[in-house]
Amino acid sequence: LVLNMTFFGGNLITVSNLFTLDVKGLEFFLDSTPIEDGALAKTEFTVVSMAIDTHLVYPTSPQGFCREGCEDIVITLPELKEIYFAEYGPYTVQGFTKKVNAVYAGFREAELMTNDSMLFIRKMWLFKQLYEIFEGSMGLIIIRMSKLLPNIYAKANKVLSDAETKKNVYSSAREKKYADIAIEAIRRVQEKIVEAIGSDVKFLKLLSPELLAHFVGNARPHMKSIAKIKCLPWIEPEIALMAAPGYNIYWSEFWFPFLARNFKLSSDLCQIIADFMPIALQGETFLDYFRRKYNARSGFFMGSRSFGIDTKCVKKDGEYTRKILITLN
Repeated sequence: LVLNMTFFGGNLITVSNLFTLDVKGLEFFLDSTPIEDGALAKTEFTVVSMAIDTHLVYPTSPQGFCREGCEDIVITLPELKEIYFAEYGPYTVQGFTKKVNAVYAGFREAELMTNDSMLFIRKMWLFKQLYEIFEGSMGLIIIRMSKLLPNIYAKANKVLSDAETKKNVYSSAREKKYADIAIEAIRRVQEKIVEAIGSDVKFLKLLSPELLAHFVGNARPHMKSIAKIKCLPWIEPEIALMAAPGYNIYWSEFWFPFLARNFKLSSDLCQIIADFMPIALQGETFLDYFRRKYNARSGFFMGSRSFGIDTKCVKKDGEYTRKILITLN
């Protein structure tokens, strides 16, 4: 019999900041805003992302669960937990948080060590433990705590860079051994996060510009997110340049079999045509995009959009600030 269980218990919405940007002057103020002559003014942009996660019900009783097609047969609690563990790892959200906090407490204790070499070894061992927890609970993180993905990814990038540098400073075999063990664990998690982001475009909107650039640099051409990167409202020019090769490969390989199946053309000709089919990625800074699409003087936004805009104007210490909140969803 096939076990077909769901542990879903409703949606949860979380919001995280991506970046802020200040622009001096009255460029983005409404015409109707009363401003004293000569007063200081600025516009404060805040861009945030909204993640919709799923609450997971950890099985504590077999009641309400059954085998598919045999609703009258109740499965056992050990069976339920085995299914949960296979999908989401061994912890509840509370258990996961407790384990992670215990490792971070170890980092705080390690800072009291006065021997730099021993401190490095201790930190490497703690990073190994931390990222093994992340690895074992990746299903839980992706479904229930997707807001953590960018944080774990950013930390992995930084720690990998630091560890590679410092293991050459501390030259003993023991130090290199612990560094290599930690690096291996962190890289496994980094690769899993890249795969997760690459499989679902909604995760792109959780990444800051810096992390998005890093992801695009690590992503493989066949990842869905690279193919669908145009779903983002704007793509910074340098990111568009980095993403273009993988984006073009994906869509060229998409069009080649279509042309080969439906037109009596040679393979070489199909490939030439397919290479010209992808719509070029156009890079545009956030401000250029906003200026092009949004008439701030009237508050009118041209065309459809995949984000919310909330604005307000405040005056403090003689300076006017127009606050524009953009929520990607």
